Amino acid sequence: MTSQAKMIAEAERVLGHMFLNKDLIWEAIQAPGRTNERLALVGDAGLRLYLHQDSYKRGLTKGAASILHDQIANNSHLAEVGNAKQFSAFINKTFTHTGAIGEKAMAATVEAVIGAAYIDGEFEAMETVILCLGLH
Repeated sequence: MTSQAKMIAEAERVLGHMFLNKDLIWEAIQAPGRTNERLALVGDAGLRLYLHQDSYKRGLTKGAASILHDQIANNSHLAEVGNAKQFSAFINKTFTHTGAIGEKAMAATVEAVIGAAYIDGEFEAMETVILCLGLH
């Protein structure tokens, strides 16, 4: 098994989703840099949608939903989740990158894997990843 295949397999294990399109998860776990920023935009929007839909189902007010979103979807919290789930074990770092992944890059990678799951398997796959990451 190649190192790329190992990183993808580890990401899929952590995320609870087997990607049909392995190129999507591979793109999502590139860091640091701009290679996963388009997926991060999709993931940011998807996470917002999930949180607001969940808030609606739970009968939360608009204010409570906004507070919940702000607590869960901020970069600091997303980076904490990425670190707790040991994303560094499968993030493909560039040869010039040394040391830990920074907060912003880690948060973007968390958003990118959410976006990749959405594109790969629509809302259901994205929801699985969000729940596996504890972002609810």
